Amino acid sequence: MDVILEKHLVRKLTLLTLLQQQDLSLTAVMQRIVCCKFILLQDISEINELSQIIEINNNNVQLVKTHQVDVEYIRQCLIKQSSAIMLLATVLEGEPSVKSVAECCYTSESWVRSIIRKWNAYFHRRKLPFRLILSHSQIKMMGVERAVRQFYQKLLKLVAITDISTQKLEQESLYSEFFRNVSSSSDIQLGEGEVASAYFFF
Repeated sequence: MDVILEKHLVRKLTLLTLLQQQDLSLTAVMQRIVCCKFILLQDISEINELSQIIEINNNNVQLVKTHQVDVEYIRQCLIKQSSAIMLLATVLEGEPSVKSVAECCYTSESWVRSIIRKWNAYFHRRKLPFRLILSHSQIKMMGVERAVRQFYQKLLKLVAITDISTQKLEQESLYSEFFRNVSSSSDIQLGEGEVASAYFFF
């Protein structure tokens, strides 16, 4: 989703992924996420406003080892800040107008149309069986009904997170249930790759 999410969110999400793999020097992090020291420290500060999960010791950047907050929770909180995600959440509530979405996201109508195009390009690349359409300036999600419902269930779970304690995602069992539900539907014909793409959208 790098081409859709805001650049500052992409940097922060990349930083968390890097630190989950290993501790890194400030210089190494700046090289990997392509930013200056000022921006990096600002990103770390903003992540730590959610929870004090990153620390700098002897010029090395690392996750706080004793911290009980799941990194996945922080990642989801960051994604939730995205105006592009907010657009989808707003569409979920009904069939909003371009103007109302622009007002909700504190942006322009041209930006809304641009994000719709980017989402549709993303859906197409991932071979997801739905897309956003504009009809009389209203935004709708159109496609295979069951796949759309499953997609929105995951989106709802994402934007509804409020518990800062460690998340037990149980992805394997959730995916098995998701795959069974989609596969058993008589009105949807998707291959396993397409189902997996829908499940792992986020």
